[in-house]
Amino acid sequence: MLPRSETADDKHIVIKLVSGYNIGIASSRVIDIKVTGRKEARIKFPKEFPYDPRKPRVKLLGTGDHHPKQA
Repeated sequence: MLPRSETADDKHIVIKLVSGYNIGIASSRVIDIKVTGRKEARIKFPKEFPYDPRKPRVKLLGTGDHHPKQA
């Protein structure tokens, strides 16, 4: 279960699947919750991004970990 975002409503909970995808479930449909583990987010951004004045400027938007899961 993921922390509720600032813009999320209180009628849904979000769960991170093993595949890495997130799904939302209506809170009213949840009967029971069983904690099977916990993992802290590890967000690392470089201190400086490469810059080339000949190329257009872009903004970087991080949306999650897209690395394959290790066995």
